[in-house]
Amino acid sequence: MSQTAIKTRLGLILQGVLGHILTQAGISYAENVQYDADCETPDFLIPNAEEPRFVVEIHQTDARDSFCMKTLRAFTAVAEAKAHFGEDLVSVNVLFSDPQSELPEANVRALFGFFDVNFVPRNIAQNADAVVALEEEALRLATPNDCAVTEAIATLCSSHRAGIEALMPWARDTFRDSTMARPELIPMWQMEGQRVENLGDSPDVGSNTYYKRAILWSLFVSDEQFQELLTVPNAIDYSNALKDQLILTKLGEERRSLRGRDVELKPEFIQFLCDPEAARLRGLCEQRLEQDEAMRWFFEDIRNQERRNQMAENFFKILDSESQDTISSSVLDNLESNSFHDINHNRCWIVDLIARYLGVSHNEFNRQITSMNCDYQDLRNPFN
Repeated sequence: MSQTAIKTRLGLILQGVLGHILTQAGISYAENVQYDADCETPDFLIPNAEEPRFVVEIHQTDARDSFCMKTLRAFTAVAEAKAHFGEDLVSVNVLFSDPQSELPEANVRALFGFFDVNFVPRNIAQNADAVVALEEEALRLATPNDCAVTEAIATLCSSHRAGIEALMPWARDTFRDSTMARPELIPMWQMEGQRVENLGDSPDVGSNTYYKRAILWSLFVSDEQFQELLTVPNAIDYSNALKDQLILTKLGEERRSLRGRDVELKPEFIQFLCDPEAARLRGLCEQRLEQDEAMRWFFEDIRNQERRNQMAENFFKILDSESQDTISSSVLDNLESNSFHDINHNRCWIVDLIARYLGVSHNEFNRQITSMNCDYQDLRNPFN
């Protein structure tokens, strides 16, 4: 089971536990109600879905990039709910785990900035240890096993009563008439309500095109190779260099036929290539790459095999020295210059290859640097 699947299960389990707490506190609610087909589905509407006073969203700490995406999704959910039900609707954010040690402060501040009420269970409950134990057990039950989500919820609610009871006062204190929306945010929600009203009904949704993804893929090949994709009708007639690049970037799969070596492209990429606007759309992105040197070199890493070979050759020459000082000085030289061994880059590319060579992730280097107390700027991801 992937980390994404585990996090999804954990979210459902924590949502079920919170639903149990609300029920025990005598608070009625509607769960997972799609109040509008075009809007995000909130975790809870309290006391009902017709005239709610509160909208509740449940979150958990996550990897930095994933948490940023969750923050964006949460802002969308709150904005939509406020526009639909009115700016007096009170938005409540429940963030499980320990954000103080597991997330950069700026990320937490961004999430908390647009909710009316923010609640970290382990920080508010009088019996914090009981809540921490409940969260840890929830994570254990979310990892691969034969336990269904409903069974996990029932197990937690029966075996961690202390954690449940520790959160009951918060539920009773929060969901009452005296809890109000933050007045400083009301003008923003009023503006959002007016914006949505001016938009009118959403247009009908067409078929999926995946154009953003396909335009990105088109930048994985060189200009000459992209022109070849547009002008050569049959993939079996592509040049070997183009076939190699399509296979390396997973834009196509190799097939063998009587005529020779063939490549089967992704269907959504084929759809994009058939569009008369394909070259113009890719050209707009190429113009942007020309304006952003750091991004341009990043894409050159992907689409220029000779450049990658040059990186690898120079990297192994450094390793062949078998000197830690040589490797260290090479890293410093690469950090100080955007041209290292005649390879232009805005990244310290030798460090990327060190991680690749050792078979470990950037996050593992982040963890080691932090554990050695060498994260002097408190970046939380100093290796990146």
